[in-house]
Amino acid sequence: MDLEQIIKRLDWIDEERRKDKTTIATLQERLLAMEGNIPSLTQQIKDMNGEITRLITVMARLDQFESSLAQTRVDFSRMVENNEKLRLDHEREVDKVRRVELEGVNKTIGEVRKGLEPIPDLRKAVQARQEEEFR
Repeated sequence: MDLEQIIKRLDWIDEERRKDKTTIATLQERLLAMEGNIPSLTQQIKDMNGEITRLITVMARLDQFESSLAQTRVDFSRMVENNEKLRLDHEREVDKVRRVELEGVNKTIGEVRKGLEPIPDLRKAVQARQEEEFR
C-alpha cells in the first residue's frame, strides 16, 4: 500500500470516528431525555394503577347492584303475579256472592209476586162488597 492510500484510509477512519462520536453524543442526549421522563412516567403508572383499582371496586359494586336489581325484578314479578291471582280470586268470590245475593233477591221478588197474586181477587171481593152494601 502506498502512502496516499494509507492517508485516505486514515482520513476515512477519522471521518467514521467523528460520525460515531456524533451518533454517540446524540444517543446519549436521547438517553438522558428518556431518563428524565422516567419519574413522570412512573407517577403516571402509579396513578393509572390507582384508577384501575378504583374501577375494579366500582365494577364489583355495579355487579352487586345488577344482581340486586335482577333479584328485585324477580321478586316484583312474583308479587305482581301473586297480586293478580289474589285479585282474580277475590273477583270470583265477589261474583259468586253477587250471584247468591241476586238469587236471594230474585227469590224474594218471586215470593212477593206470589204474595201479590191474591190482591186483585181481594180487590174484586172488596169492590163487590162495597157494591153490595151500597145497594
